[in-house]
Amino acid sequence: MHNPWLAGGGGERADRARRVARAHAGFLAGESPDSPGLRDVVAASWRRAAGAKVDPDAGPPVVLADGDLDAYRDAHPLASVIGVLRELVGGVAEDGQHLMAVGDAAGQLLWVEGHRGTRRRAEAMNFVEGAVWNEQRAGTNAPGTALAIGRPVQIFSTEHFLHAVQRWTCAAAPIRNPATGQVLGVIDVTGGDPVAHPHSLALVRSAVRPAAARGCCRSGPSGSASRTSRCGSGSPPCCPPGPGSGPAPRSGPGNCGRSTACPPMLRSRNVAASSVASNRTAAQVAGGLPDSRRSP
Repeated sequence: MHNPWLAGGGGERADRARRVARAHAGFLAGESPDSPGLRDVVAASWRRAAGAKVDPDAGPPVVLADGDLDAYRDAHPLASVIGVLRELVGGVAEDGQHLMAVGDAAGQLLWVEGHRGTRRRAEAMNFVEGAVWNEQRAGTNAPGTALAIGRPVQIFSTEHFLHAVQRWTCAAAPIRNPATGQVLGVIDVTGGDPVAHPHSLALVRSAVRPAAARGCCRSGPSGSASRTSRCGSGSPPCCPPGPGSGPAPRSGPGNCGRSTACPPMLRSRNVAASSVASNRTAAQVAGGLPDSRRSP
């Protein structure tokens, strides 16, 4: 059974891109997006983009730059995990001539890194640090749509709502605080047709767990810089336990009103264990991910 969150394709990608492009043109002309071969997740996203009055010929706005951008991302919970994400995803993106992007929960890109030539090409569509790529500003795209639906997704070529983005393919996954379920941000891989390979979605998914564990330890339920868990019986701990770490501390009825911190030793061990496991997964995934110098 086909995974609806994967772009699919294979050797017929060019034909499918043309069919979806016709469906996109028809949708902009007022037709229903319920065309054969168009995924439901894409049709629903196009409807949301149209409802938000996104201009398919415009570009997403850049709202932060220079010192303002530096200050904002330095204070963001994901600043503590960018090194983990670079290790798990950034190297693969660089080697494959793709990009890794990390954004906040509102879809604002905080880091865009990877192959230099690909970054220059992406600048033409404002896929840059400080730009807003949520669906309300950029229509259908992997980071924005992943945040809108709350799950990993791959967006292929002409499935993008903006015309300028339709030569690109991307895969993204939300990063959540494992204690609260709160979305901290999103991790994305963007590039050419090779990113339509299923391994690209697996790659971003494999990076989420260690990033979420580390980000959880820095952000509290409100997103503020904190190492505490919510109070209450049965509340999840800040850091999920790693192999051999023993039971993690939890807050209980007698602790209400007092924060339950993840001990530094346990916190570092959990993140390290998660990182090692995800490193193995990322390495296996990367071995199957084509790069832009090979045919898809």
